[in-house]
Amino acid sequence: SHFTQLRCRPSSDAPDFAHWIGPANSNAPLDDPDHDGAPNLLEFATATLPLDPASFPALSITPQDQATLLTFPLNPTAESAALTLESAPSPTGPWRPPTNLIEQPASPNLRRYLVPSSSPQHFFRLRASLP
Repeated sequence: SHFTQLRCRPSSDAPDFAHWIGPANSNAPLDDPDHDGAPNLLEFATATLPLDPASFPALSITPQDQATLLTFPLNPTAESAALTLESAPSPTGPWRPPTNLIEQPASPNLRRYLVPSSSPQHFFRLRASLP
């Protein structure tokens, strides 16, 4: 099976972006106040800290026998964000959800997918969006 868009489950902790970001931080979803390359909305969807440049969403890509393992963090309390894994044949795109992923066991805070080695070479990225 493949599953590339993840909608996080509701929680009373910080269920939406406006409550999570708070008034002290830059509240625009595409702002990057810590200049780590991850916009606020992506930091919200992956449970990283928007004011700490050492805390950023990491998409781990690990070669394995006959496959590549993709691993990334997920904020299970971020009900108002959708996190999408995308792939493209080049860094300039076109970017689309991959269709050949095999979901692997993980935890509520982590997602893992295998990409079969028979797949063409691709680049991967995470994209966060609001409904």
